[in-house]
Amino acid sequence: FQPHIDYYIFHPLRKRGVRIFHVDAKTDEGVDIVCDLTSRNGDGLAVKIPPAEVVICASLLEHVEDRDLVLRCVQEIAKPGGVIVITVPYLFRRHCDPIDNLYRPTNKELEALFPSDRFEPVSSAIIEVEAMPTVIQPSLVWRAINRACRSFGLEPRPPRVIKNKVSVVAVRRKK
Repeated sequence: FQPHIDYYIFHPLRKRGVRIFHVDAKTDEGVDIVCDLTSRNGDGLAVKIPPAEVVICASLLEHVEDRDLVLRCVQEIAKPGGVIVITVPYLFRRHCDPIDNLYRPTNKELEALFPSDRFEPVSSAIIEVEAMPTVIQPSLVWRAINRACRSFGLEPRPPRVIKNKVSVVAVRRKK
């Protein structure tokens, strides 16, 4: 459960009467379909749920080893004319759950994962997200320079802080 995803995405959709299927690899509260998209058995996901008008794949591709396998599953769920909205961190700290493969594509790189003979782009952007800012860990050289600065009474440089950004792409499956 990620409160920001429920608040910004699922809650408004539920209020409009949209039926949501939450898919996860593990049985847990709120999970409708247990299916490990990272296994070859995950290919059968399209059989388990009806073709969808909208498929949301939020912050998943940075947590899998076989992106192509997962993308095939996601692409098959969308019915012809349906839209896939996919998000992946662009500038974001490492967050292992269960792994973080550090996949951080631009929106254009993400768009390129969808074959143009089957999908057409609807919208594509890199957006800033409300999340705890990421502190770039200082290198050993940076720390040594700051230690030297302090020894001479100079003000050390603070660590660099970046605002988190996410690549977002919406594509439509051609009819």
